[in-house]
Amino acid sequence: VDGEAAADAGMGDASADVASRGPGGPSFPIPSAAHVGLPNPALYEVRKDVVVDRVTGLHWERFAGDDSTFEAAVAHCQSLRSEGRTDWRLPRRLELVTIVDDTARPTIDAAAFPDTPSAYFWSTSPVVQDEGMVWVVYFGQGLTEYASTRGRLARARCVRGEGLPTGPRFVRVGDVVRDGATGLTWERTSSSPVEHPVAGLLCRDARTGDVFDWRLPTARELQSIVDDARSEPALDPVFAGTPAEGRLWIQ
Repeated sequence: VDGEAAADAGMGDASADVASRGPGGPSFPIPSAAHVGLPNPALYEVRKDVVVDRVTGLHWERFAGDDSTFEAAVAHCQSLRSEGRTDWRLPRRLELVTIVDDTARPTIDAAAFPDTPSAYFWSTSPVVQDEGMVWVVYFGQGLTEYASTRGRLARARCVRGEGLPTGPRFVRVGDVVRDGATGLTWERTSSSPVEHPVAGLLCRDARTGDVFDWRLPTARELQSIVDDARSEPALDPVFAGTPAEGRLWIQ
């Protein structure tokens, strides 16, 4: 969301404090910043050269590399042998977004990932209809942008683990959509453009689908429903009525 006065209200369900991965729970919970009172607070196990995200289950390279081309970043991760593992790879967009901490500058947990610069980091997620472009994450402000894989330089932080499932995730139940991967529940349609304080009130007072604990989503949560394979809008068709160029508020 930019600094304009109005945007659409995007709404997520905060009914559980901590999601558990595996049978009976979401396969890819979306972390929130620690100590802000939202579901799935970030929890890291810090090792010598690896950070284990206890919320998503992903294993991260602890120290970021230098600026490099996209091809060099991919090759670096493919050749990494940290902790004796050979399945390291460059992350997808949402995987990289899960370690963004909007409460910090740079926007990352400095204890878990020390010396991370306010810089752009590569993902492997392509930009639809823009051949040769991929999504990058800027850890100076936690923004997601796109960049050319030809000639552009950015950093690499390798990852290993299953990440977000690629199969069907969403189940519509009346006017709500349940995401089986993240465990979040969403209103199926967005509101008309409103100012941010009004958006927060709309969510607080919503009773859609007999759910009573609606709230504005965090940036990471809202990013979780962005569909990299679609555009205008970049959303699964289950979210009918979302304007192609609309803006959705976050907390």
